[in-house]
Amino acid sequence: MTSLQLAVRNVARNRRRSLLAASAVFFGVFALLCIRGSLNGLQTALRSVLVERHSGALQVHRAGYLKQVVGTPLSLSMKVDDGLLERIRSVEHVVGVSPRLVFGGMLSANDTTALAVVTAFDPAREYQVCPAKPQDVTNGKPVSAEALDGVVAASSLLRRLKWDGSTPGAILAGDRDGVLNAVDVKPSGSLGLPNVPGLESRTVLMTLAHAQELLRMPGEATEIAIAVDDIRYTREVRDALQALLGSGYEVHSWEDLAPAVKGDQHNQEVIFAVLVAVFLLAALVGISNTMLVNMLERTREIGTMVSLGMRRGRLLSLFIVEGVALALLGCALGILGSALFLAYFNHVGFHVKAVGGGVLHIYPVLGPVQALELTLTCAAGAVVASLYPAWKASRMTPMSAMTAA
Repeated sequence: MTSLQLAVRNVARNRRRSLLAASAVFFGVFALLCIRGSLNGLQTALRSVLVERHSGALQVHRAGYLKQVVGTPLSLSMKVDDGLLERIRSVEHVVGVSPRLVFGGMLSANDTTALAVVTAFDPAREYQVCPAKPQDVTNGKPVSAEALDGVVAASSLLRRLKWDGSTPGAILAGDRDGVLNAVDVKPSGSLGLPNVPGLESRTVLMTLAHAQELLRMPGEATEIAIAVDDIRYTREVRDALQALLGSGYEVHSWEDLAPAVKGDQHNQEVIFAVLVAVFLLAALVGISNTMLVNMLERTREIGTMVSLGMRRGRLLSLFIVEGVALALLGCALGILGSALFLAYFNHVGFHVKAVGGGVLHIYPVLGPVQALELTLTCAAGAVVASLYPAWKASRMTPMSAMTAA
């Protein structure tokens, strides 16, 4: 009888103990695959919030704009016409372009004035680049071409001004020459929760045409946001656009514009690596303990096999094969369970309320390469855990086995 046949017989003979050992591997594989898939879904959701609501996949600026963005970005505006937009749109994988004006100003209402960070855009183009942007509006309506003087402001900003639209309001801002101008506005909607602190509490959105009138910058913008048909081609499109536009422009990907998001993803990967170590250790302990108990209960059998001439190498391989069999059983169950979990929640998703308002939609997903890597890691760990009990069994002599029995 081969070592494989003996191993399968022994695993099947001690079903309860075998299930306990396999369950350690099962829970390790199941937990790691589910956590990895959920983490992938979370990272995709956070990236979608950034790309589809705020930045776009790429942005074009005049050279040096980002270095001066805290200073006088209006001095680095660019003339935006249909020709430039069509050139950008002609690049492969580009599916949308939206010129924007970003500037600092003041929002005034009810004899109260508050600082504001204003982003102005053409709604028709913007919602092609950032289709999820309207979801940020928690009350009222998003910026619309039908209401050129309508603005969407942070809820906390509206509350500070005690402005509900029943009284007139205005946005004040200095143009490139420092001359202060103002235009009348009215609130059409609000962003986020009323008591959320931070930069978001100063956000104001308005139409591009109204902002160009305010700043006396007809046909100009400070940035162009770009959408691509597949986020995987972002860097490729960035390089193509940079070559097309020349050194007078800078093209930045969403990763360049939001290094904090990349840093958060790195931290998440570190935490996941720690979880991998913890679950792997739990699986190792479970397999090792079970194999040791198995060995101690079978000392008479081991002694008999050694007395009948079974070589120590074959005895060692017998216990290792048993460990492999238990690892394969646990991995198979873990893969099946995690596949069902991920398939279900990939369909229904996790829907979590975001702190600043809106809902974060998380759909777990796991690629075959990641699944294979994690499964092999757990399987290899289970095999390693069986090495010591196997070595211990192979070192027994007939006398010591019979005495221990």
